[in-house]
Amino acid sequence: MPLEESTNLANQRLFPAFVEHMPAAVAMLDRNLCYLLVSRRWLTDYGLENQDLIGQSHHEIFPLFRTQNGRAGEWESGGIGERDNHASFPCHPLKRWQEIYASCLAGETRQGDSDYFIKPDGLRQKVKWEIQPWRMGSGEIGGILIFTEFQESYSLTEMSQWDGEDGYRCILETAADGIQETASLTRMIEQLQQEVAERKQAQSLLQKSEERYRSLIAAMAEGIILQDVTGTIQTYNAAAKRMLGLSAEQLMGRKAIDSRWRAITKEGEPFSLEEHPLRVTLRTGQPLSDVIMGIHKSDGSLTWLSVNSQPLFYPNEAIPYAAVASLIDVTKRKQIGEALCESEERFRTTFEQAAVGITHTSSEDKFVRVNQKFCEIAGYTREELLERTFRDITHPDDLEVDLEYVRSLLSGELDTYSREKRYIRQDGQAIWVHITASLVRTYRGTPKYFLRVVQDISDRKAAEAALRQSEAQLREQAQREALLNRLSTQIRNSLELNTILETTAQEIRHILQIDRCQFAWYRPDETQPYWEVVEEARNPDCPDHKGCYPVEAVGPLAERVLNMEILRVDDIEAVGHPSFRQFIRSLGHRSVLVLPMQTPSGVIGIINCTHDREVRPWSDSEVELLQAVTDQLLIAIKQAELYDASRKATQQAQEQATQLQQTLRKLQRTQAQLIQSEKMSSLGQLVAGVAHEINNPVNFIYGNLIYAQEYYQNLLSLMQLYRTAYPNPPAVIRERIDAIDLDFLMTDFARLQNSMRLGAERIREIVRSLQTFSRVDESGRKLADIHEGIESTLMILHNRLKAKPNQPAISVIKEYGQIPPVECYPGQLNQVFLNLLTNAIDALEEKFTGKESETATPSPPTITISTEVVSGQSSVLSSREQRTIECVVIRIADNGCGMTQQTLQQLFDPFFTTKPVGKGTGLGLAISYQIVVEKHGGQLWCNSAPGQGAEFVIEIPLRHQDSVSEVVIMNCVHQDA
Repeated sequence: MPLEESTNLANQRLFPAFVEHMPAAVAMLDRNLCYLLVSRRWLTDYGLENQDLIGQSHHEIFPLFRTQNGRAGEWESGGIGERDNHASFPCHPLKRWQEIYASCLAGETRQGDSDYFIKPDGLRQKVKWEIQPWRMGSGEIGGILIFTEFQESYSLTEMSQWDGEDGYRCILETAADGIQETASLTRMIEQLQQEVAERKQAQSLLQKSEERYRSLIAAMAEGIILQDVTGTIQTYNAAAKRMLGLSAEQLMGRKAIDSRWRAITKEGEPFSLEEHPLRVTLRTGQPLSDVIMGIHKSDGSLTWLSVNSQPLFYPNEAIPYAAVASLIDVTKRKQIGEALCESEERFRTTFEQAAVGITHTSSEDKFVRVNQKFCEIAGYTREELLERTFRDITHPDDLEVDLEYVRSLLSGELDTYSREKRYIRQDGQAIWVHITASLVRTYRGTPKYFLRVVQDISDRKAAEAALRQSEAQLREQAQREALLNRLSTQIRNSLELNTILETTAQEIRHILQIDRCQFAWYRPDETQPYWEVVEEARNPDCPDHKGCYPVEAVGPLAERVLNMEILRVDDIEAVGHPSFRQFIRSLGHRSVLVLPMQTPSGVIGIINCTHDREVRPWSDSEVELLQAVTDQLLIAIKQAELYDASRKATQQAQEQATQLQQTLRKLQRTQAQLIQSEKMSSLGQLVAGVAHEINNPVNFIYGNLIYAQEYYQNLLSLMQLYRTAYPNPPAVIRERIDAIDLDFLMTDFARLQNSMRLGAERIREIVRSLQTFSRVDESGRKLADIHEGIESTLMILHNRLKAKPNQPAISVIKEYGQIPPVECYPGQLNQVFLNLLTNAIDALEEKFTGKESETATPSPPTITISTEVVSGQSSVLSSREQRTIECVVIRIADNGCGMTQQTLQQLFDPFFTTKPVGKGTGLGLAISYQIVVEKHGGQLWCNSAPGQGAEFVIEIPLRHQDSVSEVVIMNCVHQDA
């Protein structure tokens, strides 16, 4: 029940949870006055911190109770302490306390406000006390609870005289011992009146004490929850209700580890019930502290709590009977922490992703923090830089100036400075940088660290150096231009190709001063492509390398040359391809420069420059010179080819060759289409044959199911008659009935027959779809149901539309219009539907199993099929015959990846496909286009855009064009007549 309504301090299951943390001195004793539980304050007040009181007698802890006279340390006059240190005082505290304990064990509450106790340091301590019974779960009194509170301290010398009221009371008590028996009745009446008054006062104090404890717990800012060993909440305070956002009715009796709390960890994961602090404490008996837990309130908000759990034990027991949890709302603290983390992450991101280098260095010049850009500029890893100082990577010639600037920053002469300097990279290379430095100080002005922003200006410095060298380069360029002009004049003076190539090789070798210059043609032979060196200018000491070289011998770098890339190798030993390196070694070359070119006729050739005696670095200016020579050479080769072509063929021969080539391509396409059509025809015959063969046994099974059901009903009725006529069959029959579970067979046999009937009907539907799709029994144009053909195609593709482990199911949306029978080739039109639907499924599988599905959440894969009848103009009739005809339009759309305009332009070309090698022939759409356009006189086109899916549109006349033309012609003849 709620703490505000019922806090029974006598309840031995709940009270120990509060005694341990009471601000007053509290002791719990059993009926034999042995200690069961004490608070920390009790041990502190009476100097018993180093003693284990549990199980010891109260008289053993305070041994002077065993005397009959007042002594230091005794309890007197209803309190803890002594009234006086005088040994001859006639009071008897032991008897007095025996009476008090007996009355409390009988159910009364006793208290005192002005009694004294002699502390170990000699001080006389004034004590306020209260004793009340506690009860067990059965209601029986189990012992007493003692509450004490120290008030004032006096020395023994200051209290040498009795105060009047206390002395008078003791005198009365002493005198009472000598009263004659005639006055005993009066004494008993007075004592009874006093006890009644004391009991009323005790009840009032008890109520105040309970209210004080309730107020203390209720006023706590921390939420308090106490649960028993079953996990049920027994009590809580207002702070707990506020934090959890629940009413008293919602909390009471609920389990603190109930999954409906929807508790989460600080990482956002669901909080395991086995890891709940209260469950762990109840299971292990160990307290837990500062466990962060998120609780979803009923209004949907999330509150973050810091949970501390404490086990509660019965005396002398190691297994807790309950657990107390204190809750601290840390939502704001967590939000502040998250904001701080976000701010720190933002700073770290800015620091790390800055386009300039940033460093923090200590006052000892040691790197404290560096970003990745600075690591790239300095050429060191982050770990290597953090072990160095900025002096270690600064160029020696720039170090003294840097140190002077650092001293100026430290002394306060400068707030910041900028300069250009050099760093020494790890590879020994010197790079130029521009730095802006400042000193970051604490709020007290103490130097904290140096901040430097570093920008790489090596390119600018290199440009400046290049500018200084421009004059020499221009002079060298002028000389090369003169040589180039001379070479161009020589190679253009001849129209003979071999002469042009020979002159080019000689001039290049002379200009570059190299050992060898070659010209080679690429021969793409079908069996083994090779390079043929046709011209060579070489040093007389070098061997002749003219001839043919297989592409495999040259190595993989030959592919780069065929892709029109310049191959520039200063040192062949630095090449990573072993086959190419071995090939060049076999020719005796040390450095290689290869410039590819492609003639107007498409033939690939190369200019190959090599040096054999030593490594020769190739400069950019030399490469540029050779590129200019290549351009001139291509012009000369083009002139030579034109001259050669004019002698060998005429324009008419070229046109004939073009026509032959087109005819060849057309024949190849026609052949491929015939092969594909034959395959589809064979497939249709196979499907029709399989459907026919399956249809007969299925009809046999389906037809016999009716008789089987009738026989079963007859046998079942006969069985019921046997049971009615012979209710007690022999033991053998009963054993057989039990063995075969006759009742189950009788009920399950009907379901078995229904399952068999449904399976047979399903097979009949599949066979009917296969027969509709194959159309083997139809030849020529027929009136066909377009929707039936689409449905049969979807039935065949049903397996591909189902969901798979790595992709969802494909939905098919049908928007059929009112379509009359269409005059068409049903089998061929079904082939078109199959090709278009297969392509749509392939597009959806590519999208929903590819990378796009990982980076976004696409809409579910969908294919939409719609049909309608529209009116249009026939394209096969003359202008006189033109008239409006009705056409059927079939649209098949998907929400796949879509296609670019370049792909749409080639979509219906034979052998064009966007699928990987081995997954598509490129004939499906070409054949579909031929069937729709040529066979049916219709149109087929595609609407698509990247990321927008694709829509294929089929438009065919309801009646064939020939029929329309005949009707129109007959009408014209009748009109002329």
